[in-house]
Amino acid sequence: MLDPVLNGILLGLIVALLIGPVFFLIINTSLHRGFNYAAQVATGVMLSDALFIFVAYFGSNIVLVINNHRDVAGIVASLIILIFGIGIVVKKQTIPAEAIQVNEKVKGAWLFIAKGFMLNSMNPSVLFFGLVFRALLVLNLIILLHTCLYFMV
Repeated sequence: MLDPVLNGILLGLIVALLIGPVFFLIINTSLHRGFNYAAQVATGVMLSDALFIFVAYFGSNIVLVINNHRDVAGIVASLIILIFGIGIVVKKQTIPAEAIQVNEKVKGAWLFIAKGFMLNSMNPSVLFFGLVFRALLVLNLIILLHTCLYFMV
C-alpha cells in the first residue's frame, strides 16, 4: 500500500538533487530577489513538469496511431524539419544581441512563474522524465493487473 508513495518520494528526491539550469536559476533568484520570487520560479517549474507528464502520459497513445501511418508521419515530419532548416538559413539576424535590454525592475509574479516554466520546458530531459514516468506507470499497472487476476483465480 505504501510502496507507490515510497517510490514517488524516492523518485522526487532523485530529481530534486539533480543540478541543472533550473537549480541555478532558483538559487540566483533567491539570492537577488528573495524567497518569494524563487518560490514563484519553482511554481513555474512545477507547472512545466506537470504539463510534460500530462503530455507524455496522454500523448504516448498517439505513437500507436502514428505507427499505423508511419509513411505519412515520416513525410510530414521531414517537411517540417526542412521548412525550419530553410527558414534558419534564409532569415537574416535583425536584432543584434547588444540591443536587447532586460528590465530588472519588473515585479510581476507571472513573470517569474513564466521564467521557471520556460526554462524548464526547454530542457529535453524533462520530456524524457515524463516518458519514463509513463512507462513506469504502465509497467506497474500491468503488474498490478496480473497480480489481481492471479488472486481472483
